[in-house]
Amino acid sequence: MDKPFLTDIKELRRRARSHIEDGAVTDSYRADREIVLRLLNEALATELVCVRRYKRHYSMAAGIHAQAVAAEFLEHAGEEQNHADLIAERIVQLGGEPDFNPDNLLSWSSGSARAAVSTRASDGRPRKGGAAPAGPGR
Repeated sequence: MDKPFLTDIKELRRRARSHIEDGAVTDSYRADREIVLRLLNEALATELVCVRRYKRHYSMAAGIHAQAVAAEFLEHAGEEQNHADLIAERIVQLGGEPDFNPDNLLSWSSGSARAAVSTRASDGRPRKGGAAPAGPGR
């Protein structure tokens, strides 16, 4: 049976107000919120580590094309920061708290982000200049 189309503005507003207070987690939300929040905090950490990596490369750009290269890294850092902001916003919408604690970033972030900030080469020796260069896709 089809529901009638609502044309009564007062009724539309009443319904909207009654549901807006429910927030992002309504009765029909079926995901395990704790798992979703954990995964979102992992994604947030990965984005934040990438921001830091791009900012480092921005700061370290050298050579004849340094300005163009630095601008590219700065642009990528901004994109990653925007991603982090959206993820943090969603965490709050779901009733969680985004984890911005620097001590937790590496434990939360993905393996590729952890490898990117490693200060050791694959043979265990310290890397010259600190962290590994940015890999493909980031």
